[in-house]
Amino acid sequence: MSARAELGTTVGVGVEPQTALFLKVLALPRAGLGAWLVEAVERNPFLAWRGEGFDGWGAAAADVPSARAGAGGLSGSPAAERVRHLIEQLPPLDAASRRIACALAAAVDVDGYLGWPLEVVARRLGVATRAVAAVHRRLLACLEPAGVLARDRREAAAVILRRRPQHAAERDALAALKAGLEPDVGARALAAAMGWPPARARAAACCLESLPAEPWPREGVPAPPALPDFRLGPDGEVAVEVRARSWVELDRAYARLPARALAAAAGEAAFVRAHRREAHLVLTALARRDATMARVGQALLGGQAAFARLGPRAIVPRRIEDVSRHLGLHPSTVWRAAQDKWVATPHGTLPVRAFVGRRVRDGGTVGAAALAASLRAIVADEPPERPLTDGELAARLFALGMAVERRTVAKYRALAGIPPSRARRRA
Repeated sequence: MSARAELGTTVGVGVEPQTALFLKVLALPRAGLGAWLVEAVERNPFLAWRGEGFDGWGAAAADVPSARAGAGGLSGSPAAERVRHLIEQLPPLDAASRRIACALAAAVDVDGYLGWPLEVVARRLGVATRAVAAVHRRLLACLEPAGVLARDRREAAAVILRRRPQHAAERDALAALKAGLEPDVGARALAAAMGWPPARARAAACCLESLPAEPWPREGVPAPPALPDFRLGPDGEVAVEVRARSWVELDRAYARLPARALAAAAGEAAFVRAHRREAHLVLTALARRDATMARVGQALLGGQAAFARLGPRAIVPRRIEDVSRHLGLHPSTVWRAAQDKWVATPHGTLPVRAFVGRRVRDGGTVGAAALAASLRAIVADEPPERPLTDGELAARLFALGMAVERRTVAKYRALAGIPPSRARRRA
């Protein structure tokens, strides 16, 4: 199917083919864009991969244990899919560190734990154990799902807790793990070991009980994989992870030949003209996508140095309407660039929409992540025998400068995984 034909159900009638194709590729997340490009290159002889090739998801083919089979997704056994999923998330590393990182990813077991001791990995690679340990610490801080490649359940639990907002219950649970206690310790044993009052021990024990038994669910690779489209550095600097135009180019062998040399019959000449025109449309759309993603990413994610240091509660939310007005773009274009996109941050991989705010009653703006983090903090400190209702939570948020309706509190409480007050009551 040509680029023109496949856009009929994507955009309205009357949009130019070049603009329609741009809007289509702009809305695609990283994995979807890679799969779409694989199909486009296989279908159009005027398109070719640039350089050594591309596997559709941003990982070097030499690092992935199984070769790509087909255009639609990951291939190979479940174990190979898990390794591929981890390698696709690797941060920028030098050649020696990347070799270690790939070996660690290949050692993941069925539950997501590291299947080999670090000393064994070092011996197999012929490197120092401290070099393997340094790369291992870096991977624990950024790979998804949180806790994957941990050496045991206690280390996995500590990794998960460090990525959460650090409220009272999370801090106490992390302190218990550092003291050598296991995640399945009960409230009574926790109170005795740490010298805490019963209410504090119960809150920390509930926090530990909420952690998954293993980093990786048995059913397989999380879908869709959270491959970042942007990267937010520790100082708040924004980088675009995907430069799609650099992945493909015109096939030089075809592009240099005149149409009469490629086709002798009229039907073949029409085929050549159509595919050559489609190839130019694809390359132009990819270049526009790269430029728009860079502008929108900087506008939405820039100025988040406080978040990089302090976590989700310090997010400075941006409204789609404000960003579109600042960039001179239509709001739907900005939304296409933000929806289903992910950003790698010092606090884990987050959806870009976490940085998108909504207008509240007093005319200010509040972000979904900041609202959810504030709700978790308030609930963590509420009296267990009398948990706060949604109306009381709204009043607490108002005191923090977030003037939101009770129904909005109920919505974001549910999205944050916080049960209603009657289910949170503990004797």
